[in-house]
Amino acid sequence: MDESNKLILELNNIFCELESINKYKFNEYKEIVKNLHNKKEEE
Repeated sequence: MDESNKLILELNNIFCELESINKYKFNEYKEIVKNLHNKKEEE
C-alpha cells in the first residue's frame, strides 16, 4: 500500500472517531435539554 492510501485510511479513521464522539455529545446535550424542559414543567 502506498503512502497516500495509508494517509487516506488514517484520516478516514479519525473522521469516524470524531463523528462518534459528536453523536455521543449530541445525545448528552439532548438529555440535558430534555431534563431542563421537564424541570420547567414541574414548577
